[in-house]
Amino acid sequence: MVRIVVGGQIDKQKVYDAVKGVVGDRATVEIKDDIAAAMAVKTGQADYYFGACKTGGGGALAMAIALLGMNQCATVSMPGKMLSEEEILAQVKAGKKAFGFTDQHIEKVVPIMAIFYVLGCTALLIINHEAVPGALRLIFTSAFSTQAVFGGAAGITVQQAMRVGVAKGLFSNEAGMGSTPHAHALAKVKHPQEQGEIAMVSVFIDTFVVLTLTAMVILTSDVLGSGATGAALAQLAFSRNFGKAGDVFIALCMLFFAFSTIIGWYFFGEINFKALFGKKALPVYSIGVVLCVLFGSLQEVELVWNLSDLFNGLMVIPNLIAVLALSGLIVKISREDWEHKSESAAAEQAAPVPTVGAE
Repeated sequence: MVRIVVGGQIDKQKVYDAVKGVVGDRATVEIKDDIAAAMAVKTGQADYYFGACKTGGGGALAMAIALLGMNQCATVSMPGKMLSEEEILAQVKAGKKAFGFTDQHIEKVVPIMAIFYVLGCTALLIINHEAVPGALRLIFTSAFSTQAVFGGAAGITVQQAMRVGVAKGLFSNEAGMGSTPHAHALAKVKHPQEQGEIAMVSVFIDTFVVLTLTAMVILTSDVLGSGATGAALAQLAFSRNFGKAGDVFIALCMLFFAFSTIIGWYFFGEINFKALFGKKALPVYSIGVVLCVLFGSLQEVELVWNLSDLFNGLMVIPNLIAVLALSGLIVKISREDWEHKSESAAAEQAAPVPTVGAE
């Protein structure tokens, strides 16, 4: 029977549960401190060592590297990158005994949840396919109606639309806030332009795909005049078409989206707080985050939204100043990437093409 020990710096119980869920009764799994876990492998009391930390190779493998040697250890995941199943299997076949990885894989969870939600919206639109043309017509006629034009000319509608639209736009895609660059900065790419393009695509998916689908779901379900707003309106649309299952579907989507958002924003804030006040001050930050989550859970929804609008606006102001200040650098990087791609394409075209039958 295979014997596995769990060490590392963080989430030992989480690692234990994950490993135990996979191996079942085919292997023994035991949690130990780093030194004891690495020593167990060294003395033959255990076959493999698993450890997690924020980077996948620091605290997760420090003791294992010291006691087993670098040639016995492998980092299978790090922020922004994870080895494939084939690559991990190759490490095992190569004789590696200790494996380190990171607990930060939110970037895998969120796309899965988004796809889950998009599939649900698509299924509902298929059911109500006859109402889709009318919903699209309603969107455009309402936007360019006489009431909208004269209301906009008066300035009242424009002011309200800009305030609400900009605020909700920030919540949907965070464009211009300066929050997501923390996650994109961890990606391993050949050129920063590539990751910038991926970031732009995420804004398109958030705003154009997901939000448009949500609007179409609400309009085709004929719940717009129900008096419900926000998530309750989307939930009503799904429940009208899928019954109780629709309520459960939206509740689960909201749960996972909200939880991943809390974890993601905690990570963004932790990076900045650590840079400003040092690692020793992080417990203060952690306590502050927990208190803020508790406070928000106990307050009226309108107050929470207004506070969110305020703090999002405070983030946007310095970030836009920084973007303008770095605009020259952005142009330079974009030009370098374009020139590199042009040179690569030219080199490929200039390369000789082998002829069939040539000796």
